[in-house]
Amino acid sequence: QQRTDLVHKRTKLVQKKNHGWDLVQKRTDLVQQRTDLVQKKKQGWDLVQQRTDLVGKKKQGRDLVQKRTDLFQKKKQGWDLVQKRTDLVQKSTDLVQKRTNLVQKKKQ
Repeated sequence: QQRTDLVHKRTKLVQKKNHGWDLVQKRTDLVQQRTDLVQKKKQGWDLVQQRTDLVGKKKQGRDLVQKRTDLFQKKKQGWDLVQKRTDLVQKSTDLVQKRTNLVQKKKQ
């Protein structure tokens, strides 16, 4: 009987010890789950950052297009000024020709 009691007591101790190891394993599993969640959250933030960077690049691209448009507009304004100057020179030449013609007529 005494031996049976000792075996029974030993069995209970082993079961408690096993239960303790189960708790340790559960804790390890919980820590791993938490680590995985933190990693997923970090990956999510990385994706947000990538999207933000892409939006920034897209905006830079739009800014470059706007600069190019502005430069083209300035170039066009420059050509318009050249055209106006050419027109004024032509008018001036026409006036000189008319004056020359009038002077020629008066001489005759």
